[in-house]
Amino acid sequence: MDNRRALLIEDHLTVRPYMIEVLRLAGYDVTDSPHVPRPAEELATEGWDLIMLDSGALPIVQALRAANHEGKIVVATGADLSAEESRSIEEHDAILLRKPFSLADVLGAVDAPESVGASR
Repeated sequence: MDNRRALLIEDHLTVRPYMIEVLRLAGYDVTDSPHVPRPAEELATEGWDLIMLDSGALPIVQALRAANHEGKIVVATGADLSAEESRSIEEHDAILLRKPFSLADVLGAVDAPESVGASR
């Protein structure tokens, strides 16, 4: 089975390696960046199965969906989002994970096979 492709956009140096390992455990080939590497409109055409990002997510999520990105989008943030921002992220068919979150939360959000992390 071919691995799924994930783009992780995470600027926290201590969080990024952990998230890379979790996504690999979930069966993704991971490309990571501390910031959005290209305009969202370009990212939307690159065939990512998953784009996971943190701070400043709402405009990126909106741009990805406006450019017809069909892959999963997960926003994993510790930011204090307003109710309107949270609602808008979810209305754009993105999953919102609020830090701190568990391994099970992340695996559930990225659709890891049920056997992954089951013994943890």
